[in-house]
Amino acid sequence: MKKIISTLLLAALGSSLFAQGDVFDATFLTFSYQAPILKWGKLEDRTSGDNLKKFYQNQYDAKTFGMALESGTTFYFHSFEPTDGLKFAIVWDFLDLGMNLFRFDDWVDKKGRADDGNKVKSYDLFANYSMNVGPMITFSPFQGFCIDLYGKWRPTVGVNAYRLLFYDGVKDRIFTNENEGVAGKDKLIREEVRIGGSVGTISCGLNIRYRFVMTGIEYITGKMTYASTDYLPQQKMWNQMVRFKLGLVFGDALTTL
Repeated sequence: MKKIISTLLLAALGSSLFAQGDVFDATFLTFSYQAPILKWGKLEDRTSGDNLKKFYQNQYDAKTFGMALESGTTFYFHSFEPTDGLKFAIVWDFLDLGMNLFRFDDWVDKKGRADDGNKVKSYDLFANYSMNVGPMITFSPFQGFCIDLYGKWRPTVGVNAYRLLFYDGVKDRIFTNENEGVAGKDKLIREEVRIGGSVGTISCGLNIRYRFVMTGIEYITGKMTYASTDYLPQQKMWNQMVRFKLGLVFGDALTTL
C-alpha cells in the first residue's frame, strides 16, 4: 500500500504542471469485464501449474465469463488544492459485485474408454462482494475532463459454488462397479457451496472521465480463504484480476455540462 500511495503522490506532483480544470465531487456506476490473471485460483503454496482459468480452458475447453458491477463516490478535500485542477480525495465503493464462471463438460465412463463416456454438465462459480476505500488523486487538464489515480483496500467476502466430478468415496455414485475408475473408486458428482473471505486484498487503478462518461482499468490482488468441505479442504487461493471499466458519472460532475 505504501508503494501505491507513493506512486499516486508522484503522479500528482507531475500532473500539477498542466492541471487547469475544475474537479467536482462525483458518484460512479461502472460495469466491468473481469479477467483472472497471473496466479488466480492457485493455492498459496503451489509454485507450478496454470492458474485456474487456464486449467479449465486447457483441460476442458471451458467457456468462461467474468463481470463486475461497482458503485461508489468520492469525497474531495476541497480546502486543500495545491493548484487549480488538482485535488485529493477519499474514494468509497459501497457496492462492488464481481463474478467469474466456468462451464464445461466432463465425462464418466464404465470401462475407461472415452467413447463409452457419459457427459456431465459441470461449472465452477466464484462470486465476490467487497466494500472498498482508499486515496485518490484527480487532475483536470481542461474543463469537464478528469484523470483519477487511486489505491483501495478491499475487505472481501466470497462464494464458491461448483458442480464437479471427483474420484472418491461411495456416496452419490454414478456407476457402482467397484472395479472401475481410479484406485478402485468411482468418479462422483459433487455440488457444494463454500464461503470465503479476505482482509488483505488491495487494488490500484486509473480512470479517465469526460463529463458523464468514464472508462478505466483496475488491478486487484490478494488471497481468499475458503471454508472446508468433504471434498475440498480449507484453501487459501490467489485472487488476482484485472478489470476493464465503462461507466457513468453522476452528481456534482454534471454541473460542468
